[in-house]
Amino acid sequence: IFDALEGKIIEGIEEEYLVSKTGYSSLIENCLYVDGEKMNLNLALRYKEFEDATYIWLGTPVIFSSY
Repeated sequence: IFDALEGKIIEGIEEEYLVSKTGYSSLIENCLYVDGEKMNLNLALRYKEFEDATYIWLGTPVIFSSY
């Protein structure tokens, strides 16, 4: 998704069942400034073992709900 939007990953976390990446794409108009960095794209994936399913969230500028 970041590649398709010509985006750059600025920060992220990877845990056992969660991956979350936040970055910036010039193809998306709005953005937030966090510590002097532009951010407008947030992607999260969470695997829920008891459901044996992976959920994907995509937010712009960021995901504002829990995942």
